[in-house]
Amino acid sequence: MVEIVVWKPGIPWPEYKVRKEDIMVMFKSLMRDSTQGATQAVTQADMNFVEKSIPMRILKVIGNNPTLSQSQIAEMLGEKHDTIKYHMRKMRLSGIIKREGTSQNGKWMIV
Repeated sequence: MVEIVVWKPGIPWPEYKVRKEDIMVMFKSLMRDSTQGATQAVTQADMNFVEKSIPMRILKVIGNNPTLSQSQIAEMLGEKHDTIKYHMRKMRLSGIIKREGTSQNGKWMIV
């Protein structure tokens, strides 16, 4: 399915970065200053993307079963162990999650 998007004045153009084997498209935020009573412009597509992101999927799994290992989480999500390890490390360093107990008998905590 192809969706045609029409640019409107006031909406920033996406930025494109072309590398050897890929193209990255970056969209500017549509947030407005909340002190002026305006609301944040978030589309349903944005929310679907966030919900399907690897960190959000990890948080859902941890919420349902905090005793799982990173390998078990990777298997459940159909991702590589290194991918899960990377995202969980970033979440630990950001203070989103923490490990309580040992690596064998511990559990993940959502902070």
